[in-house]
Amino acid sequence: MGFLPPRVRGRKRRVAACQEADLLATGTIVRSRRAWWALLVVMACGGGEEAPPAQAPSVGVVVALEKPIVAETRLAGTLRSFNAVDLVARIEGRIEARTFVEGEMVEEGQVLYRIEDDRYAAEVARWAAHVEQARAREDAASREYGRYSGLLDERATTEQIVDQRLDDLQAARAEVAAAKANLQSAQVDLDNTVIRAPISGRIGQAIADRGQLVKPGAPPVLARITRIDPIFVHVPLDERRYLRFQKRRTEHEEHGLPLPTVRLRLSDGSLYPELGELDYVSPAQEEPGFFDLRARFPNEDQLLRPGQFGELLLSSPDVIERVVVPQEAVARRQTGDEVRVVGDDGVVEIRKVELGAEIGPLWEVREGLAAGEKVVVSGQFKAQEGSVVVPREMPMPEVPVEALPQGLGEASAGEPGISEILEGGP
Repeated sequence: MGFLPPRVRGRKRRVAACQEADLLATGTIVRSRRAWWALLVVMACGGGEEAPPAQAPSVGVVVALEKPIVAETRLAGTLRSFNAVDLVARIEGRIEARTFVEGEMVEEGQVLYRIEDDRYAAEVARWAAHVEQARAREDAASREYGRYSGLLDERATTEQIVDQRLDDLQAARAEVAAAKANLQSAQVDLDNTVIRAPISGRIGQAIADRGQLVKPGAPPVLARITRIDPIFVHVPLDERRYLRFQKRRTEHEEHGLPLPTVRLRLSDGSLYPELGELDYVSPAQEEPGFFDLRARFPNEDQLLRPGQFGELLLSSPDVIERVVVPQEAVARRQTGDEVRVVGDDGVVEIRKVELGAEIGPLWEVREGLAAGEKVVVSGQFKAQEGSVVVPREMPMPEVPVEALPQGLGEASAGEPGISEILEGGP
């Protein structure tokens, strides 16, 4: 064979070993120990057919649908009273009597507290006497002035003396006025020993009671009366929602479109039977960039109380077409909401979308997705951008009837209603 380099001789020995292993593996040479050795060598030599390519992963998808829905806004809010007044002491003294029952309804002008009034009644009497004294001096000064005025006409006195009597009369009149003012002030203090309800409403806990010494600012509040018919629902809005809400309200006013129906869902899931109305929207006092939306509801039966939480429902009378997808299909991130869309070729695309709001298990998609496109709802970790997957269609979740906007009858209960953020609508 002549001289061969070491590298070539090694390659030839490996080829010969592989050929011998093939013969042993196919049964040409039947020796058990060498057959096992042959199989190992065949595997090491890469013998046999090539491995098939990896199969594309399967993911669950739902087809985005466009359905006729009733537009509805759902906003969490806090209930507040129409008016609230704190009862405070305006004079000092001990409480002589408390004449109300905590938690009951009180009428405007009803007596609630009585403070001992002996000292204030005596002060009224003292200043009443001062008034009488001042009036007597006024009468005397008036007579003196009249007398000297007549003497001046007869040239029996001087103008200087007449002017002096006029000054005395004016001083007496000023003394009468001052005494009357002090009497009035004393009478106000006496009247303040009786504390009356300034408004009609429901009175709360009595902070001060019989025998307690009270004075202005101590305690700061004796009790609180709240008027809760009507009652307000306050909802915070960020600046973006506020601007869109204003634009949509302007469009309704310019085109004469009907205003949305305003309802209230309570914390137990029930709907308040009375309809409300939007009252105003104004800048929040303590949070720059936020606004306060207020709705008013009648509350004659006093069911609603300040401090409760509720969900404001603004239902549009219009039926509109909207694209809906399951909530599982949406990834909510700080950079924006995303869905994974599977194309006809099985390639995954991660796409930004703009959501409306939720109803039951669904999201409304306002932009970024069309009806008929497939979105991934399970196995999202397998569906990366540009990867190929095998879509496995799953049914669209059913919307519970109780999650539908109020007013959808049985005939429309099968069509998923959808709630819209304030800017939503056709």
